[in-house]
Amino acid sequence: MKKPLVTLSLTLAVALTALTASTALAASKTWAATGSGSANWTTPANWVGGTAPVAGDDLTFPVSNGTLTTKTSNNYPAGTSFNSLTLNGGYSVTGNGFNLDGVNPTTALKIGAGQKPMIQTGAIFMHNTNANGTTTISLGAGSILNMPGTPQLTVGDTPPNVTNLVLSGGAQSWVNGPGSLDFDTFHLMGSTTLIARLLIQNPNTPGTFITDPGTSINTAPTGGASITSSSSITINGNLLEAVSSPSTGGLDFTGPVTFGSASTITWEAFNSNVDNVINFNQSVNLSPATFSIALPPGFQPYAPNAVYPVITSEGAAFTAATQFGNMKEGATQTVAGFTFKAEYNIPDPGDFRLVVSGGATAPPSPPATGHASPSPAAPSLPLGVLFGLAGLLLVIGTATYYYRRP
Repeated sequence: MKKPLVTLSLTLAVALTALTASTALAASKTWAATGSGSANWTTPANWVGGTAPVAGDDLTFPVSNGTLTTKTSNNYPAGTSFNSLTLNGGYSVTGNGFNLDGVNPTTALKIGAGQKPMIQTGAIFMHNTNANGTTTISLGAGSILNMPGTPQLTVGDTPPNVTNLVLSGGAQSWVNGPGSLDFDTFHLMGSTTLIARLLIQNPNTPGTFITDPGTSINTAPTGGASITSSSSITINGNLLEAVSSPSTGGLDFTGPVTFGSASTITWEAFNSNVDNVINFNQSVNLSPATFSIALPPGFQPYAPNAVYPVITSEGAAFTAATQFGNMKEGATQTVAGFTFKAEYNIPDPGDFRLVVSGGATAPPSPPATGHASPSPAAPSLPLGVLFGLAGLLLVIGTATYYYRRP
């Protein structure tokens, strides 16, 4: 009866050895495709050494210098796991979604300085297989990562373990985010600007959402954004509610929100009164943050003394202690000749709006009768003088007359 047990033990040992060997053999693979041939990831000739990557490898797309194929396609089966992806050029990645483990190094996705790659694939899943580990998306200075064509990026682990997502970038780095970013915990660091769409904390995780000073979360110019966390949302960086297409929504927060003293909330005004509002589903203390107004080119209020809703909250009414420190009740800001006056708790408790006056407003409409105002009367000449002038014209053809008003 002992032989089967021995056989089972040997089989298990072989399996574990194979798994360890697979991890140990994970290699760095560098893209080398040139010309008009296949741009598929599975093509061996597209990689240095003539060997295509296998699951667990680190993939690097180097600086192209105009010779490498930059339009690439992941034709591995959806969900194939690689350890990391580095894009050091203006590559486009299309095709199937993939997984990034980001174990060693923990930087799962790295963008080179000054590069502007695009990832437009199926759903991407990132997690650090170490319990409660961290995985990082890193951007070099001046780089832009474009992902709006990717429907979903999920960063997480199986509860109760979590994967901590760190999004960090150098100066003037931007992430044009995916359709939905689902996270366990989220930390925006460095000098990164994130154009957000849907940011949602994964269910059953006690995750937090934090942004650092120097970072910014912006809405897209063509739509609103939503940030949801059941634990906490801490904004130490900036927010920009940007001018977007009419009726596309504002910036919505679901969960408790705390602002830091270094944060600035910038609101861009529309030429018309449309949905360009920051919404909170709970009470919020605005006093640590600074409020700023930006105007689009050619801004004109939609009406004299136009009213623009800026913030709505579903909690308690704002008080002097919870209003913006630089924009209390009745305070004003003047931008490009327009004066914006702050009004709180109108029409409902927890609301903040602006009333606009001044500036280069449009000329007033004519009176309701449609009759134009009379023009000033020109000076008239005595009738006798007019007859005399007519006689002179008949004789000499022309006459010059200088008239001084008495």
